[in-house]
Amino acid sequence: MAKEKSVTKNFIFNAIKTIMVVIFPMISFPYVSRVIGVEGVGAVQYANGIISYFGLFASLGIAGYAVREGVKCKNDKESFSKLTKEMLSINLLATLMVYAVLAVVLFMDVFSGYNTLLFISSFSIILSTLAVEWVYQAMEEYVYISLRTIGFQIVAIIMLFVFVRDENDIVWYAVITLIASYGYGLFNILNIRKYVDFKVKCRLEIKKHIKPILIIFGTTLSVSIYVNLDTVMLGWIHGDYEVGLYTAAVKLCIIVKNIITSISVVLMPRLALYLANGEKDKYNTLLKSGVNLNLMISIPAAVGLVMLSPNVLLIFSGKDFLSASFAAKVLAINIVIAALDNIIYNQVLIPHGREKLACVGTIIGALLNFVLNMTFIPTYKINGAAVATLASELVVFVFFMCYMRDIIELKKIFDKVWSYLIAVVPVAIVVIICKWIIINPIWELVAAIPISVIVYFGVLYLLKNDLVRAGVGKIIKSK
Repeated sequence: MAKEKSVTKNFIFNAIKTIMVVIFPMISFPYVSRVIGVEGVGAVQYANGIISYFGLFASLGIAGYAVREGVKCKNDKESFSKLTKEMLSINLLATLMVYAVLAVVLFMDVFSGYNTLLFISSFSIILSTLAVEWVYQAMEEYVYISLRTIGFQIVAIIMLFVFVRDENDIVWYAVITLIASYGYGLFNILNIRKYVDFKVKCRLEIKKHIKPILIIFGTTLSVSIYVNLDTVMLGWIHGDYEVGLYTAAVKLCIIVKNIITSISVVLMPRLALYLANGEKDKYNTLLKSGVNLNLMISIPAAVGLVMLSPNVLLIFSGKDFLSASFAAKVLAINIVIAALDNIIYNQVLIPHGREKLACVGTIIGALLNFVLNMTFIPTYKINGAAVATLASELVVFVFFMCYMRDIIELKKIFDKVWSYLIAVVPVAIVVIICKWIIINPIWELVAAIPISVIVYFGVLYLLKNDLVRAGVGKIIKSK
């Protein structure tokens, strides 16, 4: 039923999709932040942050678990259809229960000023359920996923400039954000019959999936707590203005994190398949490539954002958001730690069936994040939230590292880290020189980025980095 897809092709198309996901906020946020202002951005983000928790309870831990189980039976349409029906049944039941609770929450006085925004954002829950995105990931259909996402991003950008014209168009911004992020849900469920036969008669075995799903859900919920709790607590303690500032800092880092996450998304199904087939050598080789790609992107990106965050914020969000500069620097450092956590969770622990360890580690991080947020946010506002997020992610990383040593040889997997750390030093020097010579912050950025990229990969080539040399070799052969 399913032909083996090219990992390289999947990565290229997923990278294209990710670039479009990156382009959307790069175009939309500078425009929106100036049109509806800091408080308008903060209000929409606050509503999205609250609904994200309801969405988590609706999705449970189905996505990660279903991808792992789906790759094992994707060549048997009957078995795959049975698994899909079981996962969708659990998902729909959880979604109905969540909407019942949400209906009560919407009428609570504490959210009286956000009812409309919460209602709009709540559609993300059912659209996400209907999307059954894990089916397409298990089938490694990244061409379809990419083209579909690009289409919705283009539609959303056009709608943004047509309907968001002044500070009163906050509702339109919320609707367009929903379409850009979740509009594909209806397309997915209509297209799913290509892989799933809902007419297959079988006895659904729901019970056997509940325990592993809930374990992964515990991990997902914990991660979401220290990813989204800062936004919710900022809004609760300090209001929309601080959330708006923090959103600008977060979005800068999310752009890079999305690119990194796209690597893990592409590799996870294939890694799970290699383990299921007992192909340990292929697993280790692909895992090492994934680790190197993650670090190759995250390390220079973090250094660049730390040094150029004021410039990027000025262009990306406007001068009203410059006070988010320190928070952006802290969250930039977090990019590297988050990238490593993402690798260990998606490419090591989940494929090896170690959901319980992943759950314990993330729960520890979530609890620490809550304590640190309560301690730092009242006094240090967005800066305190950023520090709490970095500290929590770091603790999770240390925990994960301690419990993966018996699965992989860390020295072999992380043996190229030194080359990225060396190559990033001249990048920092380039940025310093550009800031010293060029006064205009926009031109500083225009000059620093391309020069830094050339210097960085040039140094990696001289250091005989395997990935860079292989890439250059392919370019030369294609000519």
